[in-house]
Amino acid sequence: IDPEFMFYIPSAFTPDEDGKNEQFFGAGIGIADYRMRIYNRWGETIFESNEYDFHWDGTYKGKQVQNGVYIYRFDLMDVKGEPHIYRGNVTLFR
Repeated sequence: IDPEFMFYIPSAFTPDEDGKNEQFFGAGIGIADYRMRIYNRWGETIFESNEYDFHWDGTYKGKQVQNGVYIYRFDLMDVKGEPHIYRGNVTLFR
């Protein structure tokens, strides 16, 4: 049986300390290698993670970013060695 690969990326999150949707991340199965980057509207990298369990909390350099739309890029490798690239945007609401 071939291993299965699935990946989900939410379109919004709310880091407002209510205990729900506090962090942004992609989730899935069959992931061997994971890299997530978040960019602001000027293309500046404001967050980067190479660890599946290290998520973006809506801050940059220790300060909360403004409400708005941010760009993401996920570079993944599945367990079969196939690359997967996801680009899009996420909306941050407080």
